[in-house]
Amino acid sequence: MEAEVDSEDVRVAGKFEGKMLCNGRLTVLGTGKMAGDISYGTLSMQSGGLLDGTVSRFKSQDKSVHPFYQEGCRKEEQEK
Repeated sequence: MEAEVDSEDVRVAGKFEGKMLCNGRLTVLGTGKMAGDISYGTLSMQSGGLLDGTVSRFKSQDKSVHPFYQEGCRKEEQEK
């Protein structure tokens, strides 16, 4: 599926390409494959599930997007 999605809770069992804003729980099942610009509140992945692209999370209070990973930064530095 190629789409732009803005939803509360999402479960992915097949192929998704595009932009996704999941305000609640994003669940990627073992058969799920995602590519694109993906933002989530909480993430759950089964073994075999794939994520590719820009992946970030946001805090539910202010909906601000925070990077999941920044190259060259340790986790402790990102949380400051």
